Amino acid sequence: MDINRRAVLAHDVELEILYCGICHSDLHSIHNDWGGTTYPIVPGHEILGRVTKIGEHVKN
Repeated sequence: MDINRRAVLAHDVELEILYCGICHSDLHSIHNDWGGTTYPIVPGHEILGRVTKIGEHVKN
């Protein structure tokens, strides 16, 4: 699946996701165990990545 993204704005940080972890709650969401899952779903919320671009108004 291709996802078209907008350009990085002044308050955005763009990062390249290198690794993504799947936890048990992600598995429940994939299988709609709790109901209410809207497909398609992109599971995984624990990521390791590298910053590739920082907007001009991002504070350190």
